[in-house]
Amino acid sequence: MTYFLDFDRTVFDYDSYLAYFTDIPAFAPFKERILSLSGKNDDVSTQKRREMFEELDIWYEKGGYKFTPGELQRFMFPDAFDFLRAHGKDSVIITSGGTSTLFQEDKIKSAGAAEMVAEVRYLHGRNLLKGSEILALCGRYKEPFVFIDDLVEQLDHVAAAVPKISLFEIRRDGKAGSGKYPVIRLLNELPI
Repeated sequence: MTYFLDFDRTVFDYDSYLAYFTDIPAFAPFKERILSLSGKNDDVSTQKRREMFEELDIWYEKGGYKFTPGELQRFMFPDAFDFLRAHGKDSVIITSGGTSTLFQEDKIKSAGAAEMVAEVRYLHGRNLLKGSEILALCGRYKEPFVFIDDLVEQLDHVAAAVPKISLFEIRRDGKAGSGKYPVIRLLNELPI
């Protein structure tokens, strides 16, 4: 079995991290925009958020800040650590970012997740949907395949690209799911 895992809000407590991250003095130029756009899913907010994170990626690459080893480990969901200890060799984190992967790479390394899984795949640029990437990865990993994400758009894209994959919508926020996919709250609810 191979588990394809989203990172933010699946393995990593993005909402708690966001409060920490926006209080780091070096990130002050981005704080108000991050907070005002966070959680809004309309087209205008999504575009503005994408533009802001592209700007943040460039700033980060130029040395604006550097996450230290272990700095973000406290934002890993406790059940994610347990799951990855048991199934990390059968797991691939697949995550998307802005124009660059460096910010997300450093975030995942600082959280301690990168060394717990078989591989981490980073999507960046304009094509941030995960279906074609997971389809390509299926040729390198063993069946059956499972994909877990909090975003229905990602689940839909993977469902269309990889019909033989089992899909789970993870809802860490306790809210109801979309109704399209089985909902889990913790990774230990996945089939083993």
